[in-house]
Amino acid sequence: ITIYNAATWPQNDCRITVKNFAVTSDTPVVVALSSGGTTYLTWNIDTSGGLYTGGDLILDGIQKRNLYHSGNIPTNTMTWTDYPYLQPGENTISVSLSSADLELYYVPAYL
Repeated sequence: ITIYNAATWPQNDCRITVKNFAVTSDTPVVVALSSGGTTYLTWNIDTSGGLYTGGDLILDGIQKRNLYHSGNIPTNTMTWTDYPYLQPGENTISVSLSSADLELYYVPAYL
């Protein structure tokens, strides 16, 4: 999905929720944020082992936490670059699943 962030703060904290994150394959899932064609944040999720069977995946840059099914991310299954934030202007959120129901929450911050 593409969103336009009208804020002027260079790193506007946000929360990304992937609703009902249930993965049955062993193929890793990548969640990415990009702006201007350049990816600036990634979350690589190792879904092998059947640990992601249904529940919301929450990447929360506002409260500085990552959650799955209201608890901690399963140990050693995710590598990531930073908590999510939006840059000013157009941002794109992508998930390497055939379909994903995403929610984004942020409050624009201005200098």
